[in-house]
Amino acid sequence: MSRRLCRPLPPHPNRARRTDTSHPRVLLVGAGHVHLEVLRQQILDPLSARLELISAGPHHHYSGLVPGYLYGTYREAQIAFDLVAIAERAGIPFLQRR
Repeated sequence: MSRRLCRPLPPHPNRARRTDTSHPRVLLVGAGHVHLEVLRQQILDPLSARLELISAGPHHHYSGLVPGYLYGTYREAQIAFDLVAIAERAGIPFLQRR
């Protein structure tokens, strides 16, 4: 007996549903360091995959600078990445989901 581990995501509201299956669909769940690097590569030299970024919130805070933020050295704007803007620049949809 197989169980479905997750429900399918609704289509992104700003894009028509893609029927192209010649390129793999890659879901970047969360916006950790590696996913940010994938997005950087997508901006510089687009990949042949269909990427989608899914994150609980519109910002990612760089963990290496959090101690400096807590101490007062940095402001939140200095340690946060705007995921919506990065996804837009990379030409991929951003979905805010938990």
